[in-house]
Amino acid sequence: MLLTFLGFLGFFIRDILMARSFGIGGELDDFFIAMLITNVCSKCSLHAFRQCTVTFLHDIKKNHRQLFQKFISHFSFVSSAYLFCYVVILFIHPYVLNGLYLAGLTKDLTNITNLVFMALPILFLSGYVIIANSVHTVNEHYVLPNAAQLVVPTIAILFLGLFGKEYGVTAVILGMLIGQ
Repeated sequence: MLLTFLGFLGFFIRDILMARSFGIGGELDDFFIAMLITNVCSKCSLHAFRQCTVTFLHDIKKNHRQLFQKFISHFSFVSSAYLFCYVVILFIHPYVLNGLYLAGLTKDLTNITNLVFMALPILFLSGYVIIANSVHTVNEHYVLPNAAQLVVPTIAILFLGLFGKEYGVTAVILGMLIGQ
């Protein structure tokens, strides 16, 4: 619980430092909109997997070790294909993002579109992170997935400090990608 709290605290600190570096509005709004789009795709699809299948996976692992490995391999493939479809839709179908413009949430989609494109690898890799966290939970390795949550905000803050003035929120997204 403490590690999860520290992970969320890390993202909070990242957000405070970004607001201090970039100001509230403009570039920071574009960053949060781009991350919201990719997070919704991930949360609505694969986060439910971890929550609802850990007990199921634990029972399979206990009784049928080979079936457990096949299930994880199959789900890894399916989730990769699923997230790849999201990535392709967001990459080639700009009309998905035009809803932001039509709703009056932004005046210019160029920066948001570019940030979404940069965040797409994070979306794709989130499937592997979720599956790995599920497997660690089933194997009763509770500390590793929670400690790993600290890596993303830490590297994002590091990249913000090192490259934020020159590259803006792009540096933060790159830090998050490397952390992922």
